[in-house]
Amino acid sequence: MLYLTKDGEISKKDFSRASFCSLFKDLNTRDLRPVFSPLQVSTILPYEDLVIVNLGFLKCVLTSESVYFSVHNN
Repeated sequence: MLYLTKDGEISKKDFSRASFCSLFKDLNTRDLRPVFSPLQVSTILPYEDLVIVNLGFLKCVLTSESVYFSVHNN
């Protein structure tokens, strides 16, 4: 997964599902299904302080401070 800060710094981070979910304390693990499930339909889910986007090939979580995303080639 790639991590982009609002300052433009980008880095690669490896997360387990549990450690990634722990970054977003107000979300339940099932709320992040669009990011982890390969068979999930395209989705844009707005929450109070973040947005989860699943476009099939692009999956990301956008916050006011950073973006976590991954790109999948099918």
